[in-house]
Amino acid sequence: MRLKVLMEAPIPPPCGGISTWTEGLLSVSSMDQDVQIVHVDSAVRFRSIGNMNLAVRFFGGTIHGVALFFKFAAKLIFQRIDVAHICMGGSLGTCRDFVLVAFARMLRVPTVVHLRFGRLPAKVALMNWEAVLIGWICRLSKCAIVLDPASEKAVRALAPECSVFEVPNPAWKINEIAPETKILHKVRTVLFVGHVIPTKGVSELIMACREIVDSDFKLDVIGPVENEYRQELLNLAIMKDNGKWINIQGHVNGSEIPFRMAQAQMVVLPSYTEGFPNVILEAMCLSKPVIATPVGAISKILDFDGINPCGIEVPVQDVNALKNAIETLLWRPDYALQLGINGRKRVESEYSPDAIYEKYKIIWERIGGKTESISN
Repeated sequence: MRLKVLMEAPIPPPCGGISTWTEGLLSVSSMDQDVQIVHVDSAVRFRSIGNMNLAVRFFGGTIHGVALFFKFAAKLIFQRIDVAHICMGGSLGTCRDFVLVAFARMLRVPTVVHLRFGRLPAKVALMNWEAVLIGWICRLSKCAIVLDPASEKAVRALAPECSVFEVPNPAWKINEIAPETKILHKVRTVLFVGHVIPTKGVSELIMACREIVDSDFKLDVIGPVENEYRQELLNLAIMKDNGKWINIQGHVNGSEIPFRMAQAQMVVLPSYTEGFPNVILEAMCLSKPVIATPVGAISKILDFDGINPCGIEVPVQDVNALKNAIETLLWRPDYALQLGINGRKRVESEYSPDAIYEKYKIIWERIGGKTESISN
């Protein structure tokens, strides 16, 4: 009999790291004869990603959470689920996740919670309401999956009795993305891909780029952006060459991103906080060097301190360090090329879709009672 896994996770739209992960997992699992994924889409579509209005988030989120609960509950009750897998993005959604886990526990359906955000260690250090609630969620669950060692340590501190497993995101599209693609454009390009919001470090990126005066390049910014923040960014850029060097593209089709990435000299992600960003894995698949902050799992992904690093580390909100890193890759193409080659080799060896999916499957089988009992 096939193992039936109830998966609560978002799919596009909107695009984002968790939804990209979900798409890949659903695609790979569809070819597995031993596992059936029953999916409940948790994507937030009542507001844009950049809309942080508390009233909109609270009232809209409450309605969204209630609707999601009934969908989730119906699947649990009527489809004889073996395992519930709940993807957690943190913040106010933690309240909804607590209800889902508690309901699954009441029905005696074992649950795995997938903590997919990089702010967990900071929250545990503060022991705020969210950390306390996450602790309760982990205690009610059979096990937790985290993305980096710091988050594993944080969960063990919150819920010592909970089994915790560090499982990285896989590079789902590694076999679809060619490692070497000819650059068609003559103008060198620095590329940012992600939600264009302040905590992604986009303002710092623009301030760093506008200080580079001795190099001919452009900055492409790709991702959903609110009009007000777009104008704020353009105001920062206009101080250099009247802003002609920047292109704030906004949202593009996901299938176009690998092509745009292939035409860039580097990918830059100067975020304040991250979990396990898929954009970095995609850049590595394309042999692109990456400049990024050491938040979430990024240091481990890019192996900053290893003998074959895949990118350059810059401190959070350090404009000067960001400027120097970009200049290094612009002026030292051989070094940039080697970082990219290291990235492709690392993504092939460490983030293979088949190997990572097998780790998920082992966890599901164990907590679903199909194999031996689970342990740390």
